[in-house]
Amino acid sequence: MRLLAAIEPDQVKQAAVAVIVVLAVVAFLVMRFIQKLILKLVMVAVLVGAGVYLYSQRSSLDDCQKQVRDSLGRECVCTFASFDITVPGCDRVPGG
Repeated sequence: MRLLAAIEPDQVKQAAVAVIVVLAVVAFLVMRFIQKLILKLVMVAVLVGAGVYLYSQRSSLDDCQKQVRDSLGRECVCTFASFDITVPGCDRVPGG
């Protein structure tokens, strides 16, 4: 996807935090306004699961960036939620 090629990993991590906050607000609204208990529990479980998934992807992106920079730039791409993110500056490293 070309849009993500123009976005740096730090921007993706910040966007993930913003999405997690939005998911928390939506979970609060679900808890407040949905009356049926089963639907409420399912909706909150899905929203919490999405937040945990984004947070784990954020951690994986950090680990991948460290690994890319330590590997002398042989692989300049990390993935975030199955999208490829190019690590900036790794092509300037000798061997990249």
